[in-house]
Amino acid sequence: VVLEGMAAGVPVLAADAGGPAEVIRHAVDGWLVAPDDVDALARAMRHLVDDPVLRAQLASAGLSSVKSFAPDRIGRQVVNVYLRALGRNDRALHPGCAS
Repeated sequence: VVLEGMAAGVPVLAADAGGPAEVIRHAVDGWLVAPDDVDALARAMRHLVDDPVLRAQLASAGLSSVKSFAPDRIGRQVVNVYLRALGRNDRALHPGCAS
């Protein structure tokens, strides 16, 4: 859901745990709050509601960040992992393809 929110161009607010914590850079491309802290969640929501500039910055940065999770890019990275494990060079199979 985090990546979908970023791709939709909305500021993402999530718990600082699990997947969201691995994807979101706090106050850069999303906003993280302590898990199970309802008061922190409420404060963060109020902060985002009250600060349209911050909302716009997070949304814009999120749109940029989500590109690094594009399926074709992730697919190339997975293929490269397997090729390295096999001792092969990706460039030999895909010349001109950046990883």
